[in-house]
Amino acid sequence: MASDLPVPDADDLNLQGLVDKTKRTLPPLTLAWADDNVRHPAITLLEQCVVVFDKLSYLTSQLPDAHREKLLALMAQAPEGTKTAQASPLAKDLLTKLLKQ
Repeated sequence: MASDLPVPDADDLNLQGLVDKTKRTLPPLTLAWADDNVRHPAITLLEQCVVVFDKLSYLTSQLPDAHREKLLALMAQAPEGTKTAQASPLAKDLLTKLLKQ
């Protein structure tokens, strides 16, 4: 039965976990990456990107369908049916490396 299947925790990383995982993923992707000091500007930018990603993913998951439809109507967009998400090759590569760690 479908009810016997375990439900995976889709939100199993906290904010610091996302930052740490991203820091571990960057060095193999770029030759210029050498400094992961907390005061480094690139780390600050990375942390801010993770914060924005975390907030957007939370807010998106909390939006009820009725509000989503009203928001789309305000933007003059008709709601689309479900479709398969497509990621760029770079995003697929990064996600694959993140999930392997």
